[in-house]
Amino acid sequence: MIRSKFFRLGAHAAFAGALLIWGLGLQTGAAAAAPDDGAGRAWDARVQNTGMQGLQVRQGPGLDYPTLGVLPEGAYVHVVSGPRFDQDGRDWYQVTGFTQAGTLGWSAGDYLVAGPPAPANAQTTLQAAGTGVAAAGGQSFVATVTAYTYQTPGNGAHGSLTRSGTLAHWGTVAVDPRVIPLGSRLLIDGYSDVFTAEDTGGAVVGNHVEIFFTDSASALQFGVQQRNVTVLPEAASSR
Repeated sequence: MIRSKFFRLGAHAAFAGALLIWGLGLQTGAAAAAPDDGAGRAWDARVQNTGMQGLQVRQGPGLDYPTLGVLPEGAYVHVVSGPRFDQDGRDWYQVTGFTQAGTLGWSAGDYLVAGPPAPANAQTTLQAAGTGVAAAGGQSFVATVTAYTYQTPGNGAHGSLTRSGTLAHWGTVAVDPRVIPLGSRLLIDGYSDVFTAEDTGGAVVGNHVEIFFTDSASALQFGVQQRNVTVLPEAASSR
């Protein structure tokens, strides 16, 4: 990325950053889609309306819990309990049936739609988050997360064009391509969105991810963060 084209927030020693707490905008709640056989009963569901980005499975009912992995669009799950509501009133359901080991996790109800049980030949579908050092292929690591936004083209600035040649948008992140290859898709704790590594920057070095915001006010709200980042495996990144 040509650094002059973007307005970077903060000095080199302290980057201004922000994390959007929630990106779920669709209103297809599972509570309304669940079978009418009584609250709290087990039911079968499929992952739908994620925009092909998939649905995160977490260790507990809320965005503050670590991510276990991502269920792709159309995945079958078995809902065993819920709803549980987080501090913002969002509904979460405990699900299983997506790994051979019978792993349990929690997913947001907005993207669970009641349906028939998984067919006998259905394959396990969870893209594991994993833990470890910074690397592509499903590995997780703690990264410094900061923010940037664009400035009006002119005087050497080039508007919102990224290093990849795309227009920067919500979901774009700048990375060090020696750590996270351009084109990778990644999860950042505290978000429900899947981000794409489309940009680079001279100050983005090592375990550092910079999130693009469409306005500087949003970027300034948070400050520098240390967040867990998961680079999705190639199969998940191609969705």
